[in-house]
Amino acid sequence: MPFYPDKKTDELFEFLNDMLLHELVALNHSYGPHFEALEDKIERTEQDIRGDQEQLVALQERYDALERQSIAEAEKRKEAFASLPGNGAERYLQLGFFGVFSVADSQQGKVSIEIKKIKERIKNNETQLSDLIEEKKRLWMN
Repeated sequence: MPFYPDKKTDELFEFLNDMLLHELVALNHSYGPHFEALEDKIERTEQDIRGDQEQLVALQERYDALERQSIAEAEKRKEAFASLPGNGAERYLQLGFFGVFSVADSQQGKVSIEIKKIKERIKNNETQLSDLIEEKKRLWMN
């Protein structure tokens, strides 16, 4: 029994059976805050998960947009490099002007890190939610 870990079922039955009605009512009311706090934790965790999932969707869309932008910028760099005057060696030297990474690539990396953080946070919240629900079931069963 979660609230009486030192008592066995039959001992707890005798203990509660010997109590007066007003004592049982007071005992019942004393457990209320614990169950309310547990429900509040479950609700907050569910809200956190929903909020993180919404944020994850927005970040995924941002990541996809940056990926498309990065591909478009790479195509532009490729076209610009192909249209440079001179032979291959001269073009290679001018390649530094075009740079290897674009702003979109940099932003895409940052968004990717944020996506990983949010996925980890969702995973942790889901584990916490599972534990809270299991605790609630355990308390209601006993």
